[in-house]
Amino acid sequence: MNYFEAHRYIVNRLEGELSDDLVYHGLHHTLDVIATTELIAKIEGMSFQEITIAKTAALYHDTGFIFEYENNERLAIELAQETLPEFGYTDSEIEIISGMIEATISHIKPRNHLEKIMVDADFDYFGREDFEAIAGTLYIELIKHGIEYSAKQWDEVQMLFLQKHSYYTNFSIANRLPIKQKSLSKLIKRLSKY
Repeated sequence: MNYFEAHRYIVNRLEGELSDDLVYHGLHHTLDVIATTELIAKIEGMSFQEITIAKTAALYHDTGFIFEYENNERLAIELAQETLPEFGYTDSEIEIISGMIEATISHIKPRNHLEKIMVDADFDYFGREDFEAIAGTLYIELIKHGIEYSAKQWDEVQMLFLQKHSYYTNFSIANRLPIKQKSLSKLIKRLSKY
């Protein structure tokens, strides 16, 4: 697996082809998810090969936004399957990566440890102090794509996200869940004042 060449290829494509209105799903999000994926995978005791696979899934997980806003995960999987053989990835490695990307679809539950790491990394910000700032960029992005919410509706959507969301890895449960619970309490308190 030549992760460095795959990384260069995807970063160049994201820099050149992502729409400027992706203020949440931009290159910065991909780089954040890669770093978080690597952190969680190391702490969870993954092997070097597993960490490389996990970082590759994180690298590709939002590439579908190059092509369209809806169904972006399927398009990301297609791009991974099409291009990763050029970087020395085997069919079995690509299958694992595809499953990890698929696990980021909101209604799909992760089926194995690597998929759990991917999902926890993608939603890491739910349990960080910068939750509201990052959620604010998603709010702006959705409005730019014709999905309008009032401030109250957005708080309700965020509250439901946080209530339905689960962390899976030991790292995220220990380090992100407590802050997520604080953010949820804050949203509930704010909604009680509307």
